[in-house]
Order: sequence, then C-alpha cells, then structure tokens
Amino acid sequence: MTETFRRKGGQRVVPGQTQELEILSTVVASAPTAMAIVGPDVRLLAFNRAFLDIFDIPPDTIFIGDPLEKLFRYFADHGEFGEGENEKKIRESLRRAVGCGARQYEWMTRSKRTLAVSHQPLRAGGSVTTFADVTERREKESLLKRAWSLAEGERARLADWADVSNDWFWEADGEGRLTFVSEGFEAALGQPAGTRLGRMLFDIASEPIDTTDPACIFLNAAIRERRPFRDVQFAISVDGIRRHISTSGKPIFDAGKQFHGYRGTSRDVTHRVRAERGLEQQADMLRAMVDKLDLARANAVQALAEADRANKSKSYFLASMSHELRTPLNAIIGFSELLEGGLFGPLNPRYVEYARDIHNSGRYLLRLINDILDQSKIDAGKLELYDQQVDLRDIIGECQRLLRDKADEKRIGLWTRLPPETPALRGDRLRLKQVLLNLLSNAIKFTLKGGQVGVTISRPGNGGVAICVEDTGIGMRPESIPLALEPFRQVESPFARHHEGTGLGLPLSRSLVELHGGTLTIDSQLDKGTKVRVWLPAERVAAAPPAKA
Repeated sequence: MTETFRRKGGQRVVPGQTQELEILSTVVASAPTAMAIVGPDVRLLAFNRAFLDIFDIPPDTIFIGDPLEKLFRYFADHGEFGEGENEKKIRESLRRAVGCGARQYEWMTRSKRTLAVSHQPLRAGGSVTTFADVTERREKESLLKRAWSLAEGERARLADWADVSNDWFWEADGEGRLTFVSEGFEAALGQPAGTRLGRMLFDIASEPIDTTDPACIFLNAAIRERRPFRDVQFAISVDGIRRHISTSGKPIFDAGKQFHGYRGTSRDVTHRVRAERGLEQQADMLRAMVDKLDLARANAVQALAEADRANKSKSYFLASMSHELRTPLNAIIGFSELLEGGLFGPLNPRYVEYARDIHNSGRYLLRLINDILDQSKIDAGKLELYDQQVDLRDIIGECQRLLRDKADEKRIGLWTRLPPETPALRGDRLRLKQVLLNLLSNAIKFTLKGGQVGVTISRPGNGGVAICVEDTGIGMRPESIPLALEPFRQVESPFARHHEGTGLGLPLSRSLVELHGGTLTIDSQLDKGTKVRVWLPAERVAAAPPAKA
C-alpha cells in the first residue's frame, strides 16, 4: 500500500494544495523503484511501498509527516548502521541528507542486500532519493572475479551459470576486440553471440554506432591506458530500437604482469534508464509543485497579515466612535431624566411616558456602546485590568439586587449556593461584576415564567475557583454553542427574537474571564436549561474571608 499525504497537528491546508499533493502521491506510487521524498522541514513528504519493502520496515512504523530523524533512529535501532555510536551516525546521516548535493553511492543493508542509492536535492529544499537492489549484480561480478582463479572444471560450471544469467560475460583482447561472449548476449539483444566476436566492446549492435559518444571515447581511452572501468553506459540501436547498455571490465595481467586484455560483464539497462529519465521528469514536476506550494504559503501568510491589520483598524475605529457617541448620549439620558422627573414643571402624562422611553432607550444604547468599546479594546489589546482584592459574595449580592425586579416580573426564583468560606480573589472588580451581570441577565432573559436561576461557587481540585450560573430556561443545541460565543451573533429561536440583544454578552464575558487567566464554558440542552461555568486559576485566589452571618 502506498502512503498518501496528510497533515498533522491541525495545520491549515493552503487553498489549491490538496490536488497537488494528490498528484505528488500518485507520482511517487507509480515510481518503478523504491523512493522517498523529504521536504524542506526535514520531514517525510512521500514514500512508496517499495521503499518499506526494501528495508523490511513494517507499514505501521513510519508515516508521512514524520521527521527524517525518526527513520534514521529506526535504522540505528535495527542494525542498519552496524555496530558503534548510533547517535553519532544518526547526526552524520542527517547532515548528509540535508547539506549534501547530488550523489550516488551503495548501501549494504542488514539483510545483506546491496542498494544503489541516488540522492537528488530539490531547489526549494528537501530531496528525492531512490533505491535500487543491485545485490544479484554485485554477486555475479564477485562470482566472475573468483571464477578465473578456479580450476578448469570449476570454470566450466561458472560458464554454464553465465549463460543463464541476465547479464552477459565477455572477454576482449589487448585492443578491446571481443574474443568471448556468453549466451546471455543473445537472450538480451536477440543476436547470436558468435557474430559479435572480433568487434569492439561498444560496437555490438546491428547498426553503426556513434563513435563520438562520450561513453565510447571513455572506453577507448580506458582500454588504451589499461584501466578498469565500471558501469559505463552507452547507447546502441537494435532493429531500430534504441537500447542502453551498461558494462564493467577489468584488465587481465599474467604472473609476469604481461597485459592480455579484459574480462567483464554487460547488461541491458534500457528500462532503468527510461525509469530514471521518468524520475527526472517527475522531479521537475515535484520542484514545480514545491514552488507553487511556497507561493501559496506566502500568499496565505500575506492574507493573514492583511486580515489582522484590517481587524485592528476595525477595533480602533469602533473604540474611537464609541467615545464620540457616549458624550451626546449621556446628555440625552440626563435631560430625559429631568423631563421625566418634572424638574422644570409638570408635563403632559404622554410626554412623561415619552421621556421615560427616551431615558430607557438611551440607557440601553449606552450599555451597548460600552460593550462595543470593551470588545474593541480587547481585540486591540488595549484593555487593562485593575487588580484588587475582591469579595465574590459582595459582587453576587449586588448583581442579585440589580436584577431582582426583572426576576420578580417573571416570577423566577433567584438563588445562590455559596460555601461557608467563599474565597477572596485578586482581580478587576468592575470586570468580574460585568461578567456576572451578563450571565445572570442572559439566564433571566431566556428563562420562562416560574423558572429558576442560580449561582454556585466551588473549589476544583486544581486550586482555582469555579463560578456556575445555571437556569431552567430554553437552552440551546450543543452545536449552537460556538455560534453563541461569537461577537454580534445570536442563536436563532422564536423565543430569542422577542428579546433585545446584540450578541455581545457571552463573547465579552469570555474575553474578560480569559484576561484574568481563566476559562468560560457552556453546557446546554434544548428546552432543559443552560449552565455557564467560569473558572479562575489558583493564582487569582487571595484568601478565604470569615463567613458572614
């Protein structure tokens, strides 16, 4: 099974990124050899099943997104690095994987397989590495080296093995002309081996070869200088089809150091060359995808920065406008009180009612503006707390007295359950009172006639203080709770539409609690009521005052 891409840790996916990652996963899955891709953050971006199989890695061990160090630690723990200081070898492997350029080398695994490794860095960071199992090839080469030192009978046996090998074996004279070619040549290229005798090593095709090919020039020079050569690739044309041949050879000297020619092996590597070229094209695609992802990531960061600037500008504007509105509004409230009270003489009863409506509307608008100003200050990071020692009993008592008339109008029971020694807190008294007033007002507003609203205080095991405001009101669905905590949003219900409100009470209360280092959570069920819990941390607890009579 080929691993697919995923994201960890709740990271956001940049728009347009998912399709490109799926393309990348498909490309890796179709790779003909074992393949692993490491991203700029030195984490695994992709790998295929062939990669797991070639190192005998269980599928549930390494995952997409894991740091490369985890893979190297697995290798160290399972003996891939051999005996010695594993930490040093892990650091050295990470350094080579991150800091080295393109390179090719061989790796002997713990299962005694020889892997040809090709490491290609990516321009945007990271790398693409492929692994090919060349164990059989190296064993054959080793076998060939041993063969010439054996007795004639043993050589005959080895000749039989050579004839059935996928590689073909050859001998050449001092000028580089073939004197022996094994039967594997005909199996690979479809031409009788005997017809190639007397030709140069690289002139084995049925059609003329390009003598200007750099590989041919290199082989000619090596033969003239009697040097060994390994994995020299050259192209030939067989029946109009371009084939790629890889050959390795070693010069032969007798006991008197007299040069007699070459012995070596060759094989058809057309499929491998085509696969490598396909991988190069895929690597180009990967580089283009990485460039696109980097551009999308940069655009996302810029968009977030612009959104943050716009949000701060909005907050500064609201704060400024709130100050400008409060001055004339206070005048309206003051004059309406004078008219309602008849300070300058009696008024028509209808005018008195109008003055009362003006006064109530002005007070409501002032509360709204104050809430907007507080929320704007919080958003802009400008709201400061004025810490002092606070008695929770006094605050709760004041809130009950202020809301008693509203509760009585709806025949709602307003109760408290406080411990004998209610702890004193260190905090902003005005803001804590504002939180409790908002929570109790909401509870009374959304509780039907004859219901109950209560306040309790408890001491959780973490040393803090928990305040719970609960009611038997209309409640809300659990999925609506996040909406209720967003500024200027209200949960839709026929009951809610008959009550005034801006949707700022709960969000503002949560922000004020968080400024104190605490949390505000809601537990609610439709038609069964709501519980709002405020938790303040242990460092906000000052002392427990004496119990009041």
